[in-house]
Amino acid sequence: MNCSEARKLIPLSTTGDLEPDEAKLLEAHLASCQSCRVLLEACRADHRLIASLREKGPRPPEFGEFWTGLKKKLEPELRKRRARVVFHRVLRGITAAAVLLIAVTFLVNFESEKPPVPAPVESYGTVHEEVNLEKNQQGLEFEECELCVETNREFDF
Repeated sequence: MNCSEARKLIPLSTTGDLEPDEAKLLEAHLASCQSCRVLLEACRADHRLIASLREKGPRPPEFGEFWTGLKKKLEPELRKRRARVVFHRVLRGITAAAVLLIAVTFLVNFESEKPPVPAPVESYGTVHEEVNLEKNQQGLEFEECELCVETNREFDF
């Protein structure tokens, strides 16, 4: 969490309106940031002052309506902030899953890219028989190769 995000959450922390996970993130940031700790103490002091003013005496009826109206106006903003936090968490999860999927796909493809195995070759005698047959049909002379002689193949043309 950076200072900008922390400054948005500090006022909510003084009123107890933070989600538990937001509070943990804020506490982690405050442990390492002196300027945000100072801002938190200032907000707490303001909150205590406002609370003491509420306790001093009877309030006019409009005063209660003011706070109720203010809370109603601020509630949509609080929902938006919470929705943004949830959206960013989901987006981070989707991004992590996509990176993992790409890495696994790459590794699987990398492992499966082996040189192709050549197709089995027919016996040399069969190949030579075909060549000699073609030469005989064209009226050309042909000679038996050493392999054909070794295997004692006889050709009927």
